[in-house]
Amino acid sequence: MENTIKIHAKENHSEKDSFVCFVLSHGEKGIVFGTDGKKVPVNGLKDYFNGLQCLTLVGKPKVFFFQACQGDKFDTGVHVGDSISSVHVVDSLGQKLPITADFLTAFASVEEYESFRSPVTGSVYIQTLCSVLQDHRFL
Repeated sequence: MENTIKIHAKENHSEKDSFVCFVLSHGEKGIVFGTDGKKVPVNGLKDYFNGLQCLTLVGKPKVFFFQACQGDKFDTGVHVGDSISSVHVVDSLGQKLPITADFLTAFASVEEYESFRSPVTGSVYIQTLCSVLQDHRFL
């Protein structure tokens, strides 16, 4: 996982408008597991794309979606009734930006909790996210 991330971080993103990464794995608070079982820090993955490591993405959105548990607590959910509706770098203008500027990180669960995943249909989070992106023509 880390090697793949490094490869993409080293690419020239000059002609790109943004970078989007989906990580579907198992995890714990602050980490995801590679297919080899190795613990990979979430912030470590994102760091490859910060303003010091990936200059061609400075000032551009970097979006990370994580489908992974962040702990072992179980969220029992809530019934929804009918009454509820559903360090710095310099940018091209010579201004300083935080090296972690323009990051959006979204998780399938909150810290310390498991994420929902159906054994039949897969991740509720990823299924819904893909549906929204397709409905709004982002994919």
